Amino acid sequence: YRFPYEVYFRSRDRNERCSSVVVILTLEVTGIPEISHERWFPWPKPYFVDRQTRSSGFTFEVPIFENDCPSYIFPESLYLWRLESLEEAIERHEYDPRGIPILTYFTPEEGQEDVQYEGYNAKLLAKSRKEDRTHDIHFKGAGYESFEAEWDDGSDEIIPVSPWEFDVQNGAY
Repeated sequence: YRFPYEVYFRSRDRNERCSSVVVILTLEVTGIPEISHERWFPWPKPYFVDRQTRSSGFTFEVPIFENDCPSYIFPESLYLWRLESLEEAIERHEYDPRGIPILTYFTPEEGQEDVQYEGYNAKLLAKSRKEDRTHDIHFKGAGYESFEAEWDDGSDEIIPVSPWEFDVQNGAY
């Protein structure tokens, strides 16, 4: 009983079969980010300290249902590259992120299955004050939605973005 089908697919007819594609990812914690409170950046340093313990590795399973694509699971190398390139770009801009061009990714709103993420041009505006006001301990010091950005299409919409959700455009760093 690794994942409860009935939680996600309740049927009115008990004899009706549940048809779904489910993937179960087994993840292992191999390191932890180094927290530093003396940094300008509101996230841990972009590298991991090896997990040092005498016990066996810590693994856990993440079930993904209904063609879901969780935004919190992606390769370590991509995470580190995005943070490092953003930090370098901000340092080159003398710690003023305003105007740094980014490419952020979202799925189209058309409701299709198995859609690909599309890149949208935007510019960073400022560091967000959201993290200072959050009461959830899991988000403190994580960098979640630590910036505000605006679309390049001329709209006035301001979007919150996390540093691992976008690429810094070429030439900005």
